[in-house]
Amino acid sequence: MPKNKKKSAIWNYFKRGDNDKEATCKFCNKNLKTSGNTTNLRGHIEKKHSDVVQELITEEPSQKKLKSNDETNKPAQSSQAAISNAESTDAVTLLTSVIDVDSTDIVNKGASTSGRFGCSSTVTSMCSNAEAKQRSRQQPNVGELFSNIKSITSTEGTKHKKITEAILNFIILDHKAFSVVEGKGFQQLMKEVVPLYKIPSRETFKKRADDKYEAMSDVFKKYIKSAEYYCLTYDIWTETMQNKSFVGVPIHFLEKSKLTSGTLGVFELFERHTAEYVQRRLTEIFTDWCVSTDKVTAVVTDNDSTVMKVNRDMFGEKKIIPCFAHTVNLTVDNPLTRSETASQIIGKVREIVKFIKRSVNASDELRKKQRDAGLKEGQTKKLILDVRTRWNSTFYMIERFLELVSTIGAILLCRYDAPPMLTSSEIGCLREIVQLIQPFERLTKEISGHNYVTVSKVIPLVSCLRGMLENFSPTFEAAISLKIEIQKEVIKRFDKLEHCSSLALATALDPRFKLIHFKDATAKAKVLNYVNNCVKNMQTMLLPPESSDESEKEEKTEREIDIWSYHKQLTHDNMKNKTMDRDNRKAESEFHMFVSSPVTPIKGDPIEIWDDMQTVFPCLYKLAMKHLPIVATSVPSERLFSEAGAIITRERNRLLDSRLSKLLFLNSVMRNK
Repeated sequence: MPKNKKKSAIWNYFKRGDNDKEATCKFCNKNLKTSGNTTNLRGHIEKKHSDVVQELITEEPSQKKLKSNDETNKPAQSSQAAISNAESTDAVTLLTSVIDVDSTDIVNKGASTSGRFGCSSTVTSMCSNAEAKQRSRQQPNVGELFSNIKSITSTEGTKHKKITEAILNFIILDHKAFSVVEGKGFQQLMKEVVPLYKIPSRETFKKRADDKYEAMSDVFKKYIKSAEYYCLTYDIWTETMQNKSFVGVPIHFLEKSKLTSGTLGVFELFERHTAEYVQRRLTEIFTDWCVSTDKVTAVVTDNDSTVMKVNRDMFGEKKIIPCFAHTVNLTVDNPLTRSETASQIIGKVREIVKFIKRSVNASDELRKKQRDAGLKEGQTKKLILDVRTRWNSTFYMIERFLELVSTIGAILLCRYDAPPMLTSSEIGCLREIVQLIQPFERLTKEISGHNYVTVSKVIPLVSCLRGMLENFSPTFEAAISLKIEIQKEVIKRFDKLEHCSSLALATALDPRFKLIHFKDATAKAKVLNYVNNCVKNMQTMLLPPESSDESEKEEKTEREIDIWSYHKQLTHDNMKNKTMDRDNRKAESEFHMFVSSPVTPIKGDPIEIWDDMQTVFPCLYKLAMKHLPIVATSVPSERLFSEAGAIITRERNRLLDSRLSKLLFLNSVMRNK
């Protein structure tokens, strides 16, 4: 085709062939024959792609150039109208956000009415052209429009990949089944939001999840390798849907002065849960994830005998930290069980809660009375039934009962088959029991986190707990006896807490607490001695090696007897002792300066505070970074199994354990981003 021949708008959507007798459609890559005219090409566009282009091909460029300034804006308007009518395209979103029809009308009206105000046509034309140029920079041209469309429709397009990745993240983070992409509601949503996007199949998303796991697990293994120290928690869990046992292993470490937690996964146990088998299974997991037991500063688990034997054999006695949350649970649960009067009162509350929860009429009346008291439908409360294995659920049951006690009493009085209501003295005693055990519930919440430092809070929290118990003075006999039993349990389980090296060091090195909560002088002295020795060893490692004395060199070369050899030995020993004394004073000075400075606010982050003090206390900084990332409880393992239970549902009861492990790992890593 001659170059001087005027080009049709149809050629914007086709690519010429080498012999000028063929053309390739830019939308579907189909080859079409042409003998120099655009009849076949136009027919293909109107038949196959009319919903996309429609009126965009109705005018030739030569005709557009002959139109006035008013008419130059019409193609953009007609394009917008055509695309807005095509509901099956995503161009609606692309164009309506950038094309401002009102501004076009304003420019056109200004050009047509300028004569009324005495403005010259030249000035009007210049203003129109300037605004048209400014507007043209904001509006996408036809090529950009179809490039955006192709980015969505093509599986290799940028926007298509981003949307697919977002859907995969939605499946992983919200524990959704892969079949959610085949649901009618989800497909209707995607059709409304991104009409041009073709949703991949569930198998495609499974493959993408596997690829994502491979990539992210490799990166996480590098983080584990580069970490100087890490803390481990693990637990064994039986999944009731499939009746299988799993061991779950979370890991915690510092990555660029930021607390990082991740789930290595859940791994099925195929044999009887003996200590030897569990240890062998954990060794396989650690080898696969490049976890070195030498770098483990602490392992936090419950007090199960099998688990404790595994810990002693794999990590050693000094690295074992019993789960503090489990210990608190036993500290409250045992006295509540042993106290006869308290058990009777709590038992009566439990029977009342069961009765109302079993009776639909009683539950309806409970909600009605709350609405009559001024609460809206969504604000009404229901009773809570406790779980015997969790003492805090008993606390929540009693607390909710006392909130609704007047309403509950009115309901029970009208029913002959209802259990007996508590007397006023029993209700008063119950209020004191709640005040007595409430600090334990607050302590459990405070210590069960994993996104902030918890290990250094154990000793201070127990110290505060003892102070609160001492200051609380109940009046009812049952509450008094319960307080005595709880105090005995606290002494039994927490009296030697300050002698646990990991807990004591973490507390002493936390700028918020230091040594102010230590009650045992022996434990405090042990901490001081250990920290000073560690600092001295670090300082010795940083010093250059000592050069040999000239006299010693002479003794090696000369075989003659030196009468001053004893004197030289005494001099050498004296200098060495002075050097050691100086190093000891220097080590003691660094820790003494740290301890003597004021404590920081309780809300502060000790990791960030230590980053600021790194240059002042370099040796203490290294020691703090070793002990502060330790977690105080095995709650991360409990959370892991709760998430696993949310993934394995009736609809997903055939989920492979390998895929379950991958999904839990991806969820833990992506959630911490």
